[in-house]
Amino acid sequence: MTTTPELSLLGLKEAVGVGVTEIVRAYAALLVIGRTCAGKTTFSEFASNLGVRTIEASQVVRDLGIERLPEDDPDGFAYAMRVLDTLGHDIVVKEIFRKLGTELESPFVVSGLRDLEEVLLFRALMPKVRLVHITAGERNRFERHLLRNRPGAERTLKEFNNRDVRQNAFGLLPVADDLCDIRVSNEGTLDEYKSQVEAVLGLGMDVPGVDLAARPRHGLTQHQLYRCLKILSESEQPLRCDEIEHLAANGPGAKIRHNNANKVLRSASTLAGRLDPDRGERDLARVRYQRTVAGEAFVKLFEARFQGRDL
Repeated sequence: MTTTPELSLLGLKEAVGVGVTEIVRAYAALLVIGRTCAGKTTFSEFASNLGVRTIEASQVVRDLGIERLPEDDPDGFAYAMRVLDTLGHDIVVKEIFRKLGTELESPFVVSGLRDLEEVLLFRALMPKVRLVHITAGERNRFERHLLRNRPGAERTLKEFNNRDVRQNAFGLLPVADDLCDIRVSNEGTLDEYKSQVEAVLGLGMDVPGVDLAARPRHGLTQHQLYRCLKILSESEQPLRCDEIEHLAANGPGAKIRHNNANKVLRSASTLAGRLDPDRGERDLARVRYQRTVAGEAFVKLFEARFQGRDL
């Protein structure tokens, strides 16, 4: 069973070849995340025009030099996942600090992270980092996607939805609203979005659609996914949903019925591994779930939001 290794701040900094002093001196960074055509690239372009250093996560992945295979999908999701599975799901962050650590002494933007372990390591290395979640409605994003007109791009809304599903496999975007420090709703014009970006960068006044103090909808005692994952992270073996229900009833917070435990964990397959019984899907009473590294990363990140501490 895979578990998250203990996070030693000094050890992490030494592992990526960056001295403690350089990291402590560093100013705040913004990690800009969001779904396809929500506005991540445009955010970086606006920030760059204002003199802010920008780093694109997908370019870091490409620079690692892992060979593309004929079966890799055109949008690069399969390739990116293979790179992370091969080199580690926090390799992008390690590469950023290995190459640029001593230069990151002014505000900078990293766009396009998709993995919970990336955010976990970033927060450990740089306590002032802020997670910015750019959102936009599905149809707005799809229209922008069509206008972008990239070769091999999805041409129907159903295909575009499937693209979102493939992105979910990295783990971060489905829980982004629970973890983000800043939330931006990019539903307006390009000029309106530019004003929103300036507000996030602290260069403009408050504008509609920008929440600079975003908070999760539910707390530690009410968030069912967190509580189920917390119970799994404290267990030495996989658990059935009725066992999760029993353990939740003996802990703080509202009750979690076994069918609700199955529902939330089944919808978060990257955060909790599902072990079906030999007789298949029909015997739900015997379905078990086990912790994953991504699930433990979510637990740590979510708890940190309420404990007011750095990882």
